[in-house]
Amino acid sequence: MLIPRVILARHNRGKVLRDMRDKLVENDWKREDIFKAFMKTQKWEQYKRQETMNVVSRKPRIRDNID
Repeated sequence: MLIPRVILARHNRGKVLRDMRDKLVENDWKREDIFKAFMKTQKWEQYKRQETMNVVSRKPRIRDNID
């Protein structure tokens, strides 16, 4: 994961992001594993959006038919 130095400098002197970077390096993530995790997250987000749309579409609509 590449993080610009400017962002590291702005956010708590980069301590938090530097720690995150170090943990990723420690875990020795491979690009393929990162891509698989990304795709899994994307599929989960897509599923949540679809289910939300399904629930919203079944919700009865309120009618304002005032005579």
